[in-house]
Amino acid sequence: MRWLVDTTTPNVLPTNVDMVGGYVNGRFAWTHENWARFPGATQVRINVNGAPGRGNCLDVETGDATPGHAPIWYDSINWMPKGDLLIYCNRSNVGAVIAAMGKRSWHLWLATLDGSIPNTVNGKTVTAVQMLGAAQLHQNIDLSAVLDNTWRKV
Repeated sequence: MRWLVDTTTPNVLPTNVDMVGGYVNGRFAWTHENWARFPGATQVRINVNGAPGRGNCLDVETGDATPGHAPIWYDSINWMPKGDLLIYCNRSNVGAVIAAMGKRSWHLWLATLDGSIPNTVNGKTVTAVQMLGAAQLHQNIDLSAVLDNTWRKV
C-alpha cells in the first residue's frame, strides 16, 4: 500500500512524500513552484471543474465537477493512457459517476473520511481511499491509502 497526501495549501506538506495531490484549476490551483516542491513524488493533478484536457484526476463532489462532466473530461484527455485516469468522488456521487462513465476504463479514488477503506463500492474496484481529512488530522492535509500498487505513477 502507498500513501497519497493532498491539500489546498502545499506549503504544509513535507517535500519527501511518495504521492501528492494538488489542483490544476479552481480557487486553490497550485502554481508551478508548488508542484516543483515535489519532484520525486507521483503527482496527482486534480481538475475541480471538468475543464477538458486538464489534470489526471477529476474531482466530482458538491461544488466541483458533476458526474456528467466525468465522461466529457475523460474523453478529452489525450496525453496519457485513459486507463490510468483517476476520478475522485464521495459515496453519494459514486453511483452516478459509475453510470456516467459506462464501459470506460478508469480508477476510483473514493472519499470516506471516516477511516474506512473499502475495496469495492457499487461493484467498482477502489484504487485509492481518502480515509482521513483535515478535521481528523488537525491540519490542512487529507490522507489516502492507495490500494492498487499496480496503478501507474502518473
